Amino acid sequence: MAKISAEELVGEELAEWYSLTPTERWRQSTKLWETYLSLGGSLDPESDTQSPFFDRDGSDSPCKKHGLKVISTTRNPDKVELLKEHGVDDVIIDDGTIAAKVGENSPNGVDRVLELIGTATLRDSLKCAAPGGVVCMTGILGNAWTLNEFTPMGDIPHTVRLTVYTGEARDLSANLLQEFVDGVASGKNHIKIDRTFTIDEIVEAHRYMESNQASGKLVVLV
Repeated sequence: MAKISAEELVGEELAEWYSLTPTERWRQSTKLWETYLSLGGSLDPESDTQSPFFDRDGSDSPCKKHGLKVISTTRNPDKVELLKEHGVDDVIIDDGTIAAKVGENSPNGVDRVLELIGTATLRDSLKCAAPGGVVCMTGILGNAWTLNEFTPMGDIPHTVRLTVYTGEARDLSANLLQEFVDGVASGKNHIKIDRTFTIDEIVEAHRYMESNQASGKLVVLV
């Protein structure tokens, strides 16, 4: 009996997905949903295609398909090339204060800021936004849940809008989710998995995450 290749069965675009084992597909799927939920809920799908987009903490961004310029940050210089391989246009090394560096790249500021570190860097991220721009805080990776002595009239630049996203699946478009899933299956949307842990390795997984060694998503199998 002749062996039929994945390319012959489903086409070249879907061949990579169908060549994965069930376990490998599950690992991909667990991070796919989290990535879509965070980005799909935080970003305006109808953003101006001429707008620079700033992503604090270097997540892969599907906004590239809209033609946006993407600026990302990382604390680790060794990750610069990896981010660029995943579609980031410019990378800024984050030493805790990066508004001046963003200004060198985009003198008028950026139109959209996705804040994943949280309150620890929020004031600085607000300074990165252009007049009329939007800062959306979606993550609390900085382990600080409150912002002491926050002064809206002083900390939020003139005409800049600050919002948050903490929504659920019902807030998102099923059509956009399917478009994102199809993009992953065809290889157009990439979700890099750095390591996979079992539930018994949860302590090691947290230590690895906090050490800033990961160059992609971490998956814990329950």
